[in-house]
Amino acid sequence: MDQNRHEKDAATLYAMASIYCNAMHAQAPKGEHGICSNCEALVLYSLERADGCPNGHEQNCADCEIHCYKPQMREEIRCMMRYAAPRMVYKHPIMTIGFVRKKLKTRHKK
Repeated sequence: MDQNRHEKDAATLYAMASIYCNAMHAQAPKGEHGICSNCEALVLYSLERADGCPNGHEQNCADCEIHCYKPQMREEIRCMMRYAAPRMVYKHPIMTIGFVRKKLKTRHKK
């Protein structure tokens, strides 16, 4: 995966994790990215999976035939994204447009 895409994915994941963590783990101590250690571990795990993707991380993980995530981690990231994605429109509209664009591009190829 190229460096630019990795940086965009990391920024998007941290933004989503921040929204989720501030709502669900408000009392937990926050680290460098403004999220708790559990959310930080989830973001790092997700980025690690994206870096090692056999398909080059060309599409969103939810649309991929190969599931690189452990079942528990997959459910955790789904839960985070299910909560944060609708709220991204208001807090990070440009990132949201990029995410939707990537999703539409992937579906168009199929």
